[in-house]
Amino acid sequence: MSARRARFDVALILALSVGYVACELAAVPKRWTYIGIAVALLLYLSVVVGWRREELVALGLGRAGLRASIRATAWFSGVAAVGLVVWALVLGRAPRTSELMWMLPLYPLFGLVQQLAVQGMLHRGLLSLGVPSLPAILVTTVAFAALHVGNATLVGLTFVAGLAWSVIYARHRNLWPLGVSHGLLGAIAYQLVSDQALVGKL
Repeated sequence: MSARRARFDVALILALSVGYVACELAAVPKRWTYIGIAVALLLYLSVVVGWRREELVALGLGRAGLRASIRATAWFSGVAAVGLVVWALVLGRAPRTSELMWMLPLYPLFGLVQQLAVQGMLHRGLLSLGVPSLPAILVTTVAFAALHVGNATLVGLTFVAGLAWSVIYARHRNLWPLGVSHGLLGAIAYQLVSDQALVGKL
């Protein structure tokens, strides 16, 4: 990755994170914030796919590191999923089955897109610019958690999850397991732990 592309990737994702926080502070309806971020990401990712297709594997969408990433992500996802369910049971919250059924098939794809942006573009961009691994991991984690400002529970959960995913990506550089983990844990978190379900936040 060239330094110019790396700087653009890092600037774009950080701008989206800061923009999301600004929209929350300005009380902009979440539906418009989500739509704006989604459009910006999809437009840029279409450029990546169309003009930078050779970089998709380098971003983490290849086979390199896949098995090791699956093992590491599975351990984290299993522990996190059990923790979320136990927390929900302690709080006496029941999952909304109807919402969970449509979220589980779709959310992993959404999770992969987010991981491609946060890990593949921001995290890898920082490393490409010579930022040491630990600061790159911390910046990536904070930027990811910032995209959930407005719900203190989700900010805390996404910070922990983002830190784990960033460490796994730093070691194995593969996005596929992270996208699945993000999707599954995200669906459970919104259903069982957060103050409002995703549907209620739009």
